[in-house]
Amino acid sequence: MKIAYLIIAHKQPDQLERLVRRLNSVDNFFFIHIDKKTRKDTYIRIRELLSEYKNVFFVKRFRSKWGQMGIVKATLSGLREISNSKMHFDYVFLISGQCYPIKSNEQIQNFLNENRGYSFIDFH
Repeated sequence: MKIAYLIIAHKQPDQLERLVRRLNSVDNFFFIHIDKKTRKDTYIRIRELLSEYKNVFFVKRFRSKWGQMGIVKATLSGLREISNSKMHFDYVFLISGQCYPIKSNEQIQNFLNENRGYSFIDFH
């Protein structure tokens, strides 16, 4: 089962790398949006930390101030890049760079296999 993670991030390079490392597997791919207003040194550090991962892709950057249209643009652009990648994904997760899984990859895979065909969207 292939999973794409679209990660919207803007800070804490080490935490972002830890997130990718924790979720990394042969069938997981990461499409990462780094806010365009992120400091240059932070952006460079993120790129350096994630350069060893062949399954990490960086998407077009937008200024994405919280609660404004930039986050929507970043999300839609990331989803477009996932679609245009020509890889088939069974699931796509949208998470922030500050998210961290409380379940292992194996548990996530098992849950998705048991619920194949279902979508999980939460909104408020």
